[in-house]
Amino acid sequence: LNTDDTPYPQKASDFRLNDTNYFYLTAKDLANAYASVDTSSGVYISAQQGDWLLIDDWSLSFPAKPITVYASVFGQLNLGYDYFSFSEHPIYVFNPTLKHLMGLHRVVFWYAQNGVGQIDRIISAEAIFQQFFQQNGKLLLVYPVDSVTVDALSGLFNFTPMDSLSLWQHNGLISVDSGLVSLVSGFPYLKNVSGAFILGVNPFYLKAGAVPVYWAQLTQPWYPSTQVVTAGLLNASGNWQVLFSSVSFHYFNNLDSLFRHVDALFNW
Repeated sequence: LNTDDTPYPQKASDFRLNDTNYFYLTAKDLANAYASVDTSSGVYISAQQGDWLLIDDWSLSFPAKPITVYASVFGQLNLGYDYFSFSEHPIYVFNPTLKHLMGLHRVVFWYAQNGVGQIDRIISAEAIFQQFFQQNGKLLLVYPVDSVTVDALSGLFNFTPMDSLSLWQHNGLISVDSGLVSLVSGFPYLKNVSGAFILGVNPFYLKAGAVPVYWAQLTQPWYPSTQVVTAGLLNASGNWQVLFSSVSFHYFNNLDSLFRHVDALFNW
């Protein structure tokens, strides 16, 4: 009988996957009287679907929600993935569920629309990312940066290839049929097939050791020093561990070739 506040952790087993599991709880007091059994708590537990975890922090629907595009691409590649949406499950980043969920996967693909809430969640996850990297986890992060949500002291620079943003903010446009030009062998050319201009493209400068991956074919080439919008970081062994893009991929074609190549780079 536990008569104080000392926790007694127990490891449960034999959960039913892809089904709801119920926990039957009761309490016993010092007089050996039992409380009514609480049967209200049920948890649905899904079986893991693959090595990738897609973390969705995007609520806009034009031209299409990213998950609609990515689900089709991953299906074509027969690339198993699990899916978590902040809009469907608005948990705090510090919730241990997110840390453990990430730890079950080889690759985390976190994509978000531009917004204060979105960037706050990404930056708040830095400690989780660092622990994930120590476990040989790989991160593909897509966030359309700008000077409003990402200032010069932003924590985003701590774990991405970015050193700083371009001096020209919000001016970059990628027109229909223009796209992203590969700077690294194996990454395909990506053409804008959204049917509309991609607005507010913000290239960035690289920190030492970062690998530029894509530069943008901007309609207004006002960036004298950089048009890089995607770059990577290698670990101490020379393996790819982080890939960051300031342009969202779901506007482009050739995503099957892109994700096939990224999966191969992250397969170590």
